Amino acid sequence: MSNRSSKPLVPAPGTPLRFSLRGLLLFVLLCSVAFGLLFRFLLPAVRSAQEAARRGVCAGHLKQIGLALQNYHDVHGCFPSPYIADAQGKPMHSWRVAITPYIESGPFYQQYDLSRPWDAPGNLALTRAWWHDFYACPSANPQPGAGFTNYVMVVGPSAAARAGEWRSLDQITDGPAKTVLVAEIADSDIFWAEPRDLSVDEMSLRINDKSKPSISSHHPHGAMALFADGSIKLLDESTTSAELRAMLTSAADD
Repeated sequence: MSNRSSKPLVPAPGTPLRFSLRGLLLFVLLCSVAFGLLFRFLLPAVRSAQEAARRGVCAGHLKQIGLALQNYHDVHGCFPSPYIADAQGKPMHSWRVAITPYIESGPFYQQYDLSRPWDAPGNLALTRAWWHDFYACPSANPQPGAGFTNYVMVVGPSAAARAGEWRSLDQITDGPAKTVLVAEIADSDIFWAEPRDLSVDEMSLRINDKSKPSISSHHPHGAMALFADGSIKLLDESTTSAELRAMLTSAADD
């Protein structure tokens, strides 16, 4: 029998525990690495969920605009012209101003002076105060009070929206469900009441083309669009020029 004594595997009650400083540092280091790896793997999922939420809000904004346009159509028998002009035909106000009575019942439209340009001091102060965030995409990080919009009509001689024309659903012979009426643009410098939109003749027919004006957004892989029937769709970057052109024309034979 060995006379060597051995230390108990479990300390006796009341015996103070002694930790190795090196072991403690190693434990902290391992925990830091583990949390770092966990954060690295979870961060893309968190960002993806946040962007999905912003895209949902963006679709909701377009839905609200679409309902206002449909209500305008129900009352007047047509959609608003892309702009309201003066007696000489000069664009004075945006269609976004024309649909405000169908968005809320407040006093804005009664106080807005249609006889003066959108950027006349009185109108500009009023439109800055009234601006709503549904005129901007949350993924574009809109600045409160700036008044810029990310939603524009796509305007052209063969489009659903035509300069100086009030057009009805019956005139969209290609089918309202196939025809884009309003779309997103990224990094917009268009004030929401300004009579300025996206011209088919000047725009790129590629989604998210940064080289020239285009249907574009800060959403990954595409941009949102409102069709004439009120439906909302994400137009993917893989959409061909021919496919997009077909969506931007309102006549079946275009």
